[in-house]
Amino acid sequence: MGNHGAPGILTHTHMTLQEIITQLESLADPEFLKGFSRYKIPDEVAYGIRLPHLRTIAKTCKKDHALALELWAYGKHETRLLASMIADPKQCTKSEMNQWVTAIYSWDVCDQLCTNYWVHTDFWYEQAQSWVHREEEYVKRAGFVLLVTGLIKRKKEPDAVFRPCLKWLEEEANDSRNFVQKALNWLLRELGKRRPNLRPEVFALAERLAASDQASTRWIGQNALNEFRVKGLNE
Repeated sequence: MGNHGAPGILTHTHMTLQEIITQLESLADPEFLKGFSRYKIPDEVAYGIRLPHLRTIAKTCKKDHALALELWAYGKHETRLLASMIADPKQCTKSEMNQWVTAIYSWDVCDQLCTNYWVHTDFWYEQAQSWVHREEEYVKRAGFVLLVTGLIKRKKEPDAVFRPCLKWLEEEANDSRNFVQKALNWLLRELGKRRPNLRPEVFALAERLAASDQASTRWIGQNALNEFRVKGLNE
């Protein structure tokens, strides 16, 4: 059944895992699911549900860490996205983060975990630092996306927190895997846009990357320089 005229979402809190699964099954959209293959998300682990529907369910659940752990363990694509939305950062542990990050198989689960959940923990930066040099594609991406979300959501952090990102970025710039490459580019662009005091170093790094003899590294730098020019940041 498609989610045209999707059934009303339960409005009470303290929903059970089974209530949520029943609701997700009713919202499943086979047509939307067909597009998941582009992101290498297997049909058998997903229902095919748009993010706004999941956010609506998350609002009814509010923060419920025990339920988030159940949703993650259930293992469906949408239950894991939902887990990222209702998990409580105050109850998060490094052990849990390290277990979840190695189970990531798609960019959206990676980015939702970083944006909704992990960036709000007390050890977000320490974890990001431990992941940026990892070999696994999505663990490395999570490290860099966590730094991006830190730039966006933790505006009071001093420049000194983000200066080491330039070194890590340069060290990993030869990783040509798509989702790593895009995360590196995203971080470089956000550093240039959000940290004026770091701009000379950011622009210098972008120029170095743009001069690389490796195409993927060149793209990271050149794409960032193009955006800086459009926004008039390096004039």
